[in-house]
Amino acid sequence: METSKNRSKAALLTLLLFSVCEAQTAPEKQLPDGPGKAITVRMCASCHEIKVVTAKRMSRQRWELSVDQMVSRGATGTDEEIEQVVEYLATNFGLANVNVNTADAASFVSKLGLSSEESEAIVRHRQRNGAYRNWQEVAKTRGVDGKKIERAKDQIEF
Repeated sequence: METSKNRSKAALLTLLLFSVCEAQTAPEKQLPDGPGKAITVRMCASCHEIKVVTAKRMSRQRWELSVDQMVSRGATGTDEEIEQVVEYLATNFGLANVNVNTADAASFVSKLGLSSEESEAIVRHRQRNGAYRNWQEVAKTRGVDGKKIERAKDQIEF
């Protein structure tokens, strides 16, 4: 009977150790492969679950701000490692770019965070005046908050 208890304890301990090892490697399994993945796991998963990161879609600029915030809260890494983390996150969890000369109004709302009115103004302007050439032209469109366009300029293509 004592041997049976010992085997049960050994099996339970093995299962527990396997679970701990699996939990430690799980964040890496949740992320796409690429340069900076291991550093991202080390810097991010030490404080919170990696799904907190993977659930977000942000521009490169927003990822820079987010990573800077995490560093100010205790995440550690060299300047080079921090840049690799930002690049990894922006590449794999960045916002999709929007072509202002072909996108519909709904895309401006969902991908750039513009209001419906601003989005319709861009489409109207494009239909009346032709293609935009740069983000500055979009920012000057009547009915559009130019500061929003400037913040989103890295997500805009032509």
